[in-house]
Amino acid sequence: MLTAIYNALKALVSRIPLDKVAKFLKWAWDLAVAAAAKTYEQALKILNFIKNNPGKIVDWFLKGYSVYEIIRMILG
Repeated sequence: MLTAIYNALKALVSRIPLDKVAKFLKWAWDLAVAAAAKTYEQALKILNFIKNNPGKIVDWFLKGYSVYEIIRMILG
């Protein structure tokens, strides 16, 4: 699940300003690790959210939300 989540996030790199790509990739890895530590059902919900709402993920990253805030928002 870790790889699937990270790959879904890496697919969003084209939407990130060039000067923030390295920071985004580190943030994406941290998000993938945190999401993969959840139950399978929760991790799958996070993965599906990333795939279905790429704009929200990018917006949340650019606004400075932490990995844990995002997971909490996705899982409700």
